[in-house]
Amino acid sequence: MITNNKITSENYKEELKKSVKLYEEQPMYLLRVNHEYCTYEVLVNDFPVYENYSRGKLATAIKINKAILKSGEQTVTIRMYPFGDILQKDFGDDRPYMSTLYGGSGVQATVLKVNNWKNYPATEDEHLVKTYQTEGFDTNEFPGADLPYYEFSFTF
Repeated sequence: MITNNKITSENYKEELKKSVKLYEEQPMYLLRVNHEYCTYEVLVNDFPVYENYSRGKLATAIKINKAILKSGEQTVTIRMYPFGDILQKDFGDDRPYMSTLYGGSGVQATVLKVNNWKNYPATEDEHLVKTYQTEGFDTNEFPGADLPYYEFSFTF
């Protein structure tokens, strides 16, 4: 630890700011998730970054930098769950209770990188890093159909 005799209770914030290294570019990683017939949780490097326990779609990308602690390969894990009684709550009691995932269930996750977060969205600076989707996402042949839970991971 470096001691600085110039630090006082009045100037400690300013002195601390001087010791922080700033970079011209500040990259940000984002995750866009599209889901069908399921609720889900998203973890990056085993750190929870988002959960969606509703039918609603996510319009805004999820910022995931808080879960990236070092350079190199990163792991995204998505845990899928059935709707349960969500359809009954939204549309009435004549809708079925879904205790398992459906054949049309699926998730598509897209990782994006923005090179300079300070200027986003003023610049159209999104770069596709990777897209991953569950098997049968477009064909209604999800391999996790009839399961109460399904988890998958991918790296970028």
